[in-house]
Amino acid sequence: MVSRSEPLTPVRYLYDQKVPMRDGALLSADVFLPRTGGPFPTILHRTPYESSAGRFIAWGIYWASRGYAAVSQDCRGKYESGEGFYPWITDGVDTVDTLDWIANQSWSDGKIGTWGRSYGGAYQWLAAPLGSPHLTCMAPHVIHDDFFLDGHHQGGAFQLTLTITAAICFTTNMALMQEGSAALFNNSRFIRQLPIIDMDVAAIGRKIPFWRDWV
Repeated sequence: MVSRSEPLTPVRYLYDQKVPMRDGALLSADVFLPRTGGPFPTILHRTPYESSAGRFIAWGIYWASRGYAAVSQDCRGKYESGEGFYPWITDGVDTVDTLDWIANQSWSDGKIGTWGRSYGGAYQWLAAPLGSPHLTCMAPHVIHDDFFLDGHHQGGAFQLTLTITAAICFTTNMALMQEGSAALFNNSRFIRQLPIIDMDVAAIGRKIPFWRDWV
């Protein structure tokens, strides 16, 4: 039988902490801390799917109540983070700058692990080769490490549905894709749109610049 660890301490929540990037952008991070002791080893999670969504708050509380600092950050250009969003282009250096910021906080002991699924795994692979001295371990889940050959062009074939749904999801939110009678997963007629490049307009009524670059 597998047992789950029990909470050890109450949790302190620091909402919308502004993390400076090297180019002056300010990215938003929610910080969850144990109310006792410190400094703490830290777990970082970065996402384009709203860092303060309920599932990520539950994640932060889980780890902070068990003795870790937990940081959940909106990727550049998403929700409460500044500047424009373009998938993956700045995620590596933004992660390194975030690691530096965490390591210099009084609540951090400088040892930082990263975690995340899907896009939350992608930022980890992008940061790994940049050599942050604070990156102690990584746990990327369900994500390719080659964005071209293992993601959008598997075996040389353009992965149409994966790519357009990723573009829509990055631009809007998970609810639009999944919930209710208007959910795009249930109304995927836009997949039959020709020319392909206009699938974004067929789906949500406006152009998605990075979708058009990918096509």
